Amino acid sequence: MPHDLPRFWRRRTFTSYLLLPLSALFALITACRRALYRAGILRQYRAPVPVLIVGNISVGGNGKTPLVQELARAFQAEGIAVGIISRGYGGTAREATDVATCADAAVVGDEPLMLWSSTGAPVVVARKRAEAAEKLLRDYPATRLILADDGLQHYALARDAEVAVIAADFGLGNGWLMPAGPLRESAARLKRVDAVVHSGAGQGRADGYSRPPKASYGVAPLRRTKAYCLQRRALSETFGERLYILQYASEGVRPLGGGVLQPLACLRDRPLYALTAIARPERFFNSLRAQGATLAATRSLPDHAAIPADAAAFAEDGWLVISGKDAVKTAAWPETLKARTFVADYRVILLPELLPALRRKLGV
Repeated sequence: MPHDLPRFWRRRTFTSYLLLPLSALFALITACRRALYRAGILRQYRAPVPVLIVGNISVGGNGKTPLVQELARAFQAEGIAVGIISRGYGGTAREATDVATCADAAVVGDEPLMLWSSTGAPVVVARKRAEAAEKLLRDYPATRLILADDGLQHYALARDAEVAVIAADFGLGNGWLMPAGPLRESAARLKRVDAVVHSGAGQGRADGYSRPPKASYGVAPLRRTKAYCLQRRALSETFGERLYILQYASEGVRPLGGGVLQPLACLRDRPLYALTAIARPERFFNSLRAQGATLAATRSLPDHAAIPADAAAFAEDGWLVISGKDAVKTAAWPETLKARTFVADYRVILLPELLPALRRKLGV
């Protein structure tokens, strides 16, 4: 489960029941808030270009950012000028900030910086998504589509399409609203989105990663588990054609300082360590093991946390592997540490039906 989420959010326990009255209050507040926006009492900002929200109804890492990253690349490949907005979790920016003018993860957050560096699309962060969208369009008037990384519950920003992401290894947890459960909104909210993406489903592997098509490295996927198949069947029956399975491909590792992508097996001449600051560290560690890696030790930090050089001291006698999200926070590392650090590369494999469906809904 996510690195910093309580265990009683996975299944209903005595603690969950104790917190139910607070969850009922939370449900009342969120329902009133939605009603005020629908009635027009609370003002929404309507951007002059289509807005696509990629979010979720639960707390924790569900795979939203990798999906936004791949969608941006896919839209760009079809000639659509894309801009990205984000809350900038983990950053200190208080005003709407263009990541291109402040490429510092401590200020704008690690995920926006990763999106900007990996897609080349303009990225603006702000605590209020509407402010981020306004600044994005002012600074980049050629933008024809706004992708919002998270923000499903940010109703101050009007949207033209919504994608909800559900993590295959966590689902909706115990199914209850915060604080008794992990949900920001009830499961009924999923009936109103345009697409539900089952993230990390891979080909039935618990970690959600699989060998890329025609790859020369990686390992064959494990068989589908019974729990996964039951979850997949339930989702299919509920959402039908609106359900899409998101698969990750393990593409190998590249040197932190830049260089050629290579199989993870190339690092077997020294002890191999893994370090990450993401919401689901075990998924990352398991993906490395699934590629044949024997990890001498691992270390995880809270999601979005800074990664000082001394956090890697446990790996001083071997190679260190980090994620792409972690890589944008290593600028201050000494060159000696960077020289023995590699970044694990993964990419999202989009089902071919998803992009055309979104284009039709968005009118782009």
